[in-house]
Order: sequence, then C-alpha cells, then structure tokens
Amino acid sequence: MAMPQSKVIALVSVSSAPPDMTLFEWMESIFPVRFQSVRPGRWDGMDAAIFLGLEPSCPGLPSLQIPAAIAPEVPAALATVQFGQSAAVPKVFRGRAVRQENLICEGSLKTNNGDQIIAALDGNPLWVAREDGRGRTDFSAMSLPSAKKLRSLYQCFAARDFMRLLPLVDFLRRLARENEWGNPGLRACFMFDDPNLHSTGYGWIRYRELAQHASLSHYHASIATIPLDSWFERKQAVGIFADNQARLSLLIHGNDHLHKELASFSSDGQRLASLAQALNRIARLEAKTSMEVSRVMAAPHGACSEETLRVMARLGFEAACISHGALHNYNADRQWARNVGLGMSEFVAGLPVIPRFRLNRECQNAILLAAYLGQPIIPVGHHQELADGLDLLGELANFINSLGEVRWLDMKGIARSNYQTRTEGNLLQVRSFARVIDLRVAPGVTQVAIQRPKVAEEVEEGIRIRSPGQAGQVFSKYAGQPFPVQPGADLEITPFVQNQVDPSSVRRPKLKIWPFARRILTEGRDRLSPFACRLREKSAKMEGRRSPAIPTRMV
Repeated sequence: MAMPQSKVIALVSVSSAPPDMTLFEWMESIFPVRFQSVRPGRWDGMDAAIFLGLEPSCPGLPSLQIPAAIAPEVPAALATVQFGQSAAVPKVFRGRAVRQENLICEGSLKTNNGDQIIAALDGNPLWVAREDGRGRTDFSAMSLPSAKKLRSLYQCFAARDFMRLLPLVDFLRRLARENEWGNPGLRACFMFDDPNLHSTGYGWIRYRELAQHASLSHYHASIATIPLDSWFERKQAVGIFADNQARLSLLIHGNDHLHKELASFSSDGQRLASLAQALNRIARLEAKTSMEVSRVMAAPHGACSEETLRVMARLGFEAACISHGALHNYNADRQWARNVGLGMSEFVAGLPVIPRFRLNRECQNAILLAAYLGQPIIPVGHHQELADGLDLLGELANFINSLGEVRWLDMKGIARSNYQTRTEGNLLQVRSFARVIDLRVAPGVTQVAIQRPKVAEEVEEGIRIRSPGQAGQVFSKYAGQPFPVQPGADLEITPFVQNQVDPSSVRRPKLKIWPFARRILTEGRDRLSPFACRLREKSAKMEGRRSPAIPTRMV
C-alpha cells in the first residue's frame, strides 16, 4: 500500500527570526506533513499555512493562526474551558467543559458573523473557526508551549494540559484526512492491577459483586493478574469469571511482580527467561481452569524498557499496556519517546503499547482525550480505588457511555481492534496499530491490503492470514500488497517475527524464595486492608463515645 504523500505547510512568523522548530519536528514524526518556514506572501505551492502572529491572507489554503509569543512559565492554575456545540467542534468535546492548567490567552479573539466558537474561557472566545467559501481558517488565542523546555510531547498534551496544542493537533488531523479512515469506534475497559484467583475477591474487590455491577452499569473490568500467583486458583473464583466473560477477564501483570522488574533486567537472557516463565505460568493456569488470559502485558509500576518490549514481541505477546508518562520516563533516552501520546498505540520494537491512565474521579479529561484520539479508554487502578464501593465505576461508566456507542472489551479484543479501515471499490485498506488483527471482511470487498507501522518492519518478516474452516495464506515477505479474500469472511492476521521463540522451549530461571516471600506479604497486606480499615473505624467510634467533647468525625 502506498504511503500517504506529505502535505507541505507554510510556517509564517511575524518575527524576522525563524521560529523554534522543535515542536513542529515532533509533529512531522507523527503526521504526514512537512513544515517549511517562509516569509509572508511566499506560500505558493503550499498545501496549508500556519501563521504565528499574523492575520492569514492566503485564500484557498487551510489556515491556522496562533499567537507568536511563547507562553511564559507560570504556576499551574486551573481554568474551565467550555466547548461549543457547532459542527466545527470535535464531536467528543461538544458541549463539554474541561479543566486545564497553564492556560494563558494572548489577547481577545475578534469574531465575525458566521464564525463558529469552538472553545471559550470565561465567555471569551478561545478558539474560533471561520468558513468563507474558500476554506476554513482557525484562530487560537493560546500560544504554543515552549518545546525547548519540555522532554516530550506528552508533557504538553495530557489530561490537564492539552488545550494549548489542541488547535494545532486538530488542524493537522484534518489536513491528514484522518476522517477518511474508519475508526474502530469507542472501546473501553476498566483495569485493576494485582488481584488473583486465590479467593472470590481481593482486598476491596468482590468478584461476584463486580460482575453484577458491571452488568447493571454496562462496563467490563479486566484483572491484571501476576503469573507468580498461578500456583493456586479457588474453584468458586474461576466459576465467577467463567460465568461472566462479557464483564470480567484476565491479562498478564509482570511475572514475579518485583520492583520495576520489566525495566531492571541486565541482559536479554534474563528478559527471555522471565517473560517466557510468565507465559508458561499463564498457559498452565489456562489449562487448569479452561479460561483465556489476554496475551497483553500490564507492566508493574508502569516500568518497561524498549529491550523488554522487543523480547515480548519475540515471545508472542500481542501488546503491552502502559501509560504515556511511564513509557516515556523509562525510555527517556530514546528518540521515539519524545513523540508518544497521539497514536492509537505506540509501536516500540515491534510491539504495540496501548495507553492507560489513572482511575479516579478526576479522569474525565483523560477519557475525553483518549476518545478524541481514537485510543482505547482504559482507566487503571488497584483494589483500594473501590474502598468506598462501586459507585466510582458506575459514575465513570455512565460518563464513558454518554460519549456514544461504546464497546466494552477484554484486552485481547482491544488489542486486536486497534486498526483503521478505508474502502476503495472492492479493496479494503487497513492501517494497523496492532500485531494481531481480527477483521471481518465487508460485503463487496474481495481484496485487502495491510499498512503496518514502519517500526514493525524491523522485526516482522511476513504475515499469516487465517479464516475459520479454511486453509491459511502465508506471505513470507509482505510489503502492503493486496491479497484476495472472501466477502463476509472473518480473518485473523498475525505476523511472522524474526527469531520467534516458543516460550515452552526456554529454560526456567532458578527458583528464588524472595519473590514468593514478597508476594505473600503484599497479598496479605491487600487482603487484610478492608478488615484493618473497619477496625480503625470501630476504634474511632469507641473513642468518640469515651470522649464526647471531641466530635467523632474529627477523631
């Protein structure tokens, strides 16, 4: 499949000095665009223009005007931005209010009749779109953040601080014609790290109650379980998961769950032995329980290195699930780490890394941002997040479901649905952000072409196409060429990987007592947490009765 041709964007500055290109270079690595700094009036042959401090005057070109000044460093202050309802507003933000930090407006935007106010601050237009019959021009009152003071794109495009970059990102997404690709739609999953099947609950989580609540509030919860814990499963716990597969599922959480274990290996030999052991432990759990565990790794403490991700790809993991911040922090010396944040997933060393974020009552912005970018919505927490009950999950599920039709999936389903499609005649083009794809061929489609991330080609040699009841097709050297398919067929598309390793062929690492001892201690702490809390409450009440002069709520 031919790669899209880069759009050339004129970068016009009010200053005689050339603009800081760092931020724009980041954007060039993400979007099919190329920026060219030009003088006013010298934009002939350009596909679009961005004006830094100038009124646009190039009819017929898509344009964006941004204040020339760079926002100064200021203490973080929260401000409420109100989005409009017009068609120019990205759908997921329409009519919503978001709280943002570091928001500084460079003057006031003047509006004309017919202008569409995309966002406003304290009633004053913050971002305006103008259609004049020759094209759309966007005006932003927000200056860009200084990329020189930032280590990564994620630092200035996160839940509490994305408004300054949103007009630019939205402009580039429209210019790249992202709307021409069909997205997989809204997908979501709540995730909880650490629980296991040793009992019918874990800490503040009671599995049967969680499944019932998930059914009533319409959501799915996936438990990131530690392979070390697979030595025992209680029959009743397995039964709850087996009876509620639409609401509960499992994925992999490290191996021994040692401190930052996926970023602390000293050699590929250690990585291979530990990760193969994790898969072998999970395979035994599946054989004993007849349950399926998603081959997706939730990295303990978010810590995972590029070298570890490369070994995961060799062993057959389908994805990892790590927050943008953690992915960058543990790979800060890598060039690619500066650019994480805008993709459906981040492809690192042949393995897609699916983003997740903290589960709490203030994560609505993160939910909206993930939905806008086409990313899966994955709030993650621990059992302690449910100490006050399941109302938090109900509230967040209601908020997520208000965004539109949402598919609540396990992590295997989320990983395998990370792709976009576009149909041209009888050809279905697929832009992949996944290692393994589950694809249903639409009626009328007789050919499919797969566009894979560039980085994947460094470790993948070819693809295998499987369809139930039919012989599979193998392309040992696949470069995006169309291949024939049957309309209506269900396909599983998997990669060939250089130096593929069968986990069962890897020698087990030497037995160590410390991981078991540490896990027994932490699991005991987690399971006793609700009882300890109730004892403290009971003690506080008794103390309040003995000391009536002190209000109970203050004890």
